[in-house]
Amino acid sequence: MYELLVLALLMHWPLYAYLIAAIANHIIGPWEHISRGTLSSLLTRLEQAGLITPADSALVPFPIDRPSSVFAITPAGRERFYQLKSGNLPYEGGC
Repeated sequence: MYELLVLALLMHWPLYAYLIAAIANHIIGPWEHISRGTLSSLLTRLEQAGLITPADSALVPFPIDRPSSVFAITPAGRERFYQLKSGNLPYEGGC
């Protein structure tokens, strides 16, 4: 579930890791949240799989006042997003 959510958030523009967590937690709601450790592990796995890549902070349309890594989706990440969204892949959990 988190993999699909993170890829969906990156479909329009690169985002700071901090904003990915904040937006994801807002979407998920008050009874569940994605921890920093879970998000960090997921971002690492997505990057290693070539689904996201580090990006230039100048491309993020939402400035923040704290240092944070920036990530953008890759073409392979877009393809993975569409596969997950269509339900044509078995759910592997996480990444």
